[in-house]
Amino acid sequence: MHTETKFASRAILCALAFLAMSACSDRKQAAGQTSQAPSATSVSTAGASADPLPPEKAFPLKVETLDAKTLVAQFTPAPDHYLYKSKISFALKDATGARLNAVALPPGVAKKDPFLGEQEIYRQPVQISLPLAREAGKPAKFTLIATYQGCNEKIGLCYSPIETPFEFKLP
Repeated sequence: MHTETKFASRAILCALAFLAMSACSDRKQAAGQTSQAPSATSVSTAGASADPLPPEKAFPLKVETLDAKTLVAQFTPAPDHYLYKSKISFALKDATGARLNAVALPPGVAKKDPFLGEQEIYRQPVQISLPLAREAGKPAKFTLIATYQGCNEKIGLCYSPIETPFEFKLP
């Protein structure tokens, strides 16, 4: 019975958090601001009451060109936030003249997640090399789609998976 009560409490907190974030998102859009509000996928009853950061502030991501065959992505999780290593992926969309080779993520820190089990996470900035296969002497044009997911440890909120596009035109 205790487990059922705990589950029901979490489900109610999740629903309330989602409604509150939806209301905040509606107010921002009414004011002319566009923002992707996080969705709660798990909420801990031990968390303090605080407003969650929008995904772009919780998990800032910068992607730059290192050279003609390499992009570098850098995540910088906000304080009290972390990213799941297993939930980070990259893909090219509408690519001409390039394809993405295998991406090797650096080791993370071990964390026992109550929902996902043993996971590797990133609490500190992490830099990821994205190797490209390119045809010699041909320009490349593509959209890089970064997909990732993380949580705010302090308030016990996990964001829905986030997709962020980056446009590239390489000589």
